[in-house]
Amino acid sequence: MFSYLYMKILESSPERYDRGIALASLGGADRAREAMVADVGPGDRVADLGTGTGSLALLAAGKGAEVTGIDANAGMLAVARKKLGNHPASGRVRFVEAGVAEMDEVLETGAYTVVTASLLFSELSPDERRYALAEAYRALAPGGRLVIADETRPAGFFRRLVYGLARLLMVFLSLVLVQAGTRPVDGLPRLAREAGFEVDRVEITNRLGSFFILWAHKPEAP
Repeated sequence: MFSYLYMKILESSPERYDRGIALASLGGADRAREAMVADVGPGDRVADLGTGTGSLALLAAGKGAEVTGIDANAGMLAVARKKLGNHPASGRVRFVEAGVAEMDEVLETGAYTVVTASLLFSELSPDERRYALAEAYRALAPGGRLVIADETRPAGFFRRLVYGLARLLMVFLSLVLVQAGTRPVDGLPRLAREAGFEVDRVEITNRLGSFFILWAHKPEAP
């Protein structure tokens, strides 16, 4: 299970972020990224929201896509740009320092075929999630795809009990150490539909049932 607190600590040390996430997820983060861009290829224009150190953006670019990665954390983007330096797909990626609130300024309307977001929505408030989905819908061309991976509350009493106990400790520590709360992503398929998307599928990717990938698309113009 991903820990919001653990991620915040890693974000304060961006050079250790990739290694820390790989360790925390037991390799699951790499598998999730590969699944998220499985259908990406030449001709795609990808907007990667909360791009962090650029791992997902570079993976998409390596498959031939043109990628814009946005993130509000300057330290994370510094690592991303360093990784970009010698990458064979460096000419197909640009990184922009911007948060969700600046999506309307950074992303062109109808210009992208894919919008991705990994471990971003758990850091957003409910209103920010709605705004991010609305902006993703605006930025996508008709038929464009939305792929989101993040944490959620698992189904089933026992799994929810284990998850809830773990999060009680995380909530306390995160408030004490990083002065921020935790927000598991619940009801995202409903929010995506409210934004106008058609949800194709949601896949739970770990045994606890606390991590998911959502695939959706913007309907073709009538």
